[in-house]
Amino acid sequence: MASVFISYTSRDRDWAFWIAHCLSASGHEPRVHEWEIAGGGDIVAWMDETIAKVDFVLCVISQAYLAAPYSSWERRAAQWASAQGRPGFALPVFVEPCTAPLLLAHIKRCDLYGISEAEARLRLEKFLAPVEQTLHPPPFPGGAEAKVGSESVGLTPPFPGEGRSTPARAGIRVVVDQSYQQERWHAQPIISAGYSDIARSIEEYGTVRVNYSGYKTLEPLNDVDVLVLPVPFGTYVEGIEYDKISNWVYLGGGLLVLGTYLMDLHHYNNFNLLLRRFDIEFAHDLLMPLGRETFQDGMAQSFAYFDTDLWVTTKPSGEPSNHVLLRDIDTLAFTSSCSVESAGNPEVTVYTSEPVAVMHARGRKGQQSDRLIQLTNYIPNKHDSMPFLLAVRHGAGRVVAAGTWKMFLNVFTQDGSLSNKLLFTNIIRWLGPESSGSRMLDGSAQERER
Repeated sequence: MASVFISYTSRDRDWAFWIAHCLSASGHEPRVHEWEIAGGGDIVAWMDETIAKVDFVLCVISQAYLAAPYSSWERRAAQWASAQGRPGFALPVFVEPCTAPLLLAHIKRCDLYGISEAEARLRLEKFLAPVEQTLHPPPFPGGAEAKVGSESVGLTPPFPGEGRSTPARAGIRVVVDQSYQQERWHAQPIISAGYSDIARSIEEYGTVRVNYSGYKTLEPLNDVDVLVLPVPFGTYVEGIEYDKISNWVYLGGGLLVLGTYLMDLHHYNNFNLLLRRFDIEFAHDLLMPLGRETFQDGMAQSFAYFDTDLWVTTKPSGEPSNHVLLRDIDTLAFTSSCSVESAGNPEVTVYTSEPVAVMHARGRKGQQSDRLIQLTNYIPNKHDSMPFLLAVRHGAGRVVAAGTWKMFLNVFTQDGSLSNKLLFTNIIRWLGPESSGSRMLDGSAQERER
């Protein structure tokens, strides 16, 4: 990831710290002089040395910033570097309305003022993201495919001829959650982007739609057989919502939960609170291929999901080995995964058949929590075969937990040498009902859950 010098004036300290936190949460390395220079330190020498080493200089621009001497030096140094062989080195971020200096006005900027915090986070993330061509075809922007939310995604149009009154094909009814900012994860685990391939595959045996509204009631889960729930992005979910999901599973729902590396040790979420209701825990580690165990490798895997050198590739082993989830599975690949643990008796646990590097993170903690808001190192803990997926039963329902949401991205499911798409299909079929409609909540069940 990128090392970013944050140039600001003291009046905009709150903005600078907020931006630094956002950068750190996205895997970047913010360089902030107030976090690094002790009393009596040489500020100018630190500025000179640090600006020479970083990938970018992010200028927190306000009227006060443009008038302050130190920040003007930093800004002009960044502008000069951009003009002298380091294009894109200066990143102007405006935190209040003001006129850009003439030599800065032509540089693409990011405006964070006058909008909500959520919108500001999204703008900043997009501003810093590299420009790249997507690895999958973009969704058609018009017609039935644009309808999501409470509507089924129109991946296959209905036959326009005779028989239009024929009931829809029976099948497994799947909801992919997008209530908790999952679209802000790099590569986007949503059916209009990174999960478009598995969305199309679901239509071979069922229907798929999106839920945006959370789960404070059971209404979003009525007439649903399987809920696919990628880890929330930057969101603490209320306990009542996790209670509703857990109760829905207990009554017969099927739940696929998809984690990520380090989990709440680094990322801002409380996803494990849901998992613990099923005696499952996403571990605070990162699984890496042997030989890719440096800090740079650990940081790169966060965004370089398409880099096969950073993939863990394995012919998985299961306990028991003949479980339906592993039927016809040959080779799987994934990245950005934690290991998955169970305090109960899982129906099946899936391991890498080969040893992987289990990495533990080090970094700077927040002032009021133990969360690592800035990663400074990855330490190899051990080399071992590790569990990355498991399945449990909960009441009348079933749960599958996978250590990474990335294993079902298009780049993996469209690779003909891998069984990732087949694994997803096996999971959905195992989580789904034996016959369509058998898991629909009746009125009395919904009443008990209110």
